[in-house]
Amino acid sequence: MVTLLLLEQAEAVKSVPCGSCSFQISDTGVLSRVRSCANDCTSLFLSSKGIKTIQARTFDGLSDLSTLYLSGNKLSNLATDTFYGAWNLRTLSLDSNELVTLPARSFDGFTQLKVSGLYELHLDYNQIVSLGAGAFDGLRNLRSLHLNNNKIIKIAVGAFAGLSRLSNLHLDNNRLSDLEAGVFSKLSSMQDLHLYNNSLTRVGPGMFDGLEGLQKL
Repeated sequence: MVTLLLLEQAEAVKSVPCGSCSFQISDTGVLSRVRSCANDCTSLFLSSKGIKTIQARTFDGLSDLSTLYLSGNKLSNLATDTFYGAWNLRTLSLDSNELVTLPARSFDGFTQLKVSGLYELHLDYNQIVSLGAGAFDGLRNLRSLHLNNNKIIKIAVGAFAGLSRLSNLHLDNNRLSDLEAGVFSKLSSMQDLHLYNNSLTRVGPGMFDGLEGLQKL
């Protein structure tokens, strides 16, 4: 009986290796790192693992981690220190989760003491309804941002502040009915802006001012 119970507990905890690192997901959906490890984890695949919560600083010290896949989980919020220490991450996939809002400094963990090198961020196919001012603070090297197929009805002025190198923004297939002037004013490198399949009835004057490099709308 004891042996059977131990086997059931072992099966309930999912383990995922990456180089010399080992990560585990508990039966309650908590992701954590089992122990410290060498800098040999470069691409970490954690998609569709039933993850609901990420333990603080799980990725701290993984200086060679460049790609992180967390798609298809059950994440509903992100603590500001979730990605602390993942300084060299280039691609982060958080699509197909259950995120509802992105408040200010949602990705603060990338930028404490360091300049974030994140180039590509996938947040599509979540349940996001609003983007707060400063939601992407510090992600100054971000080139591609995918927010399509959410339920976004409100974008605060300043939501994209600091994203001066962003060239590709997907906001298609949301529930936007109007956009305030100034929402895109700081996106000087924007080339492709996707807004189709929304419910836009009003676009404020000067909405696209500052988008000198815009090629596709």
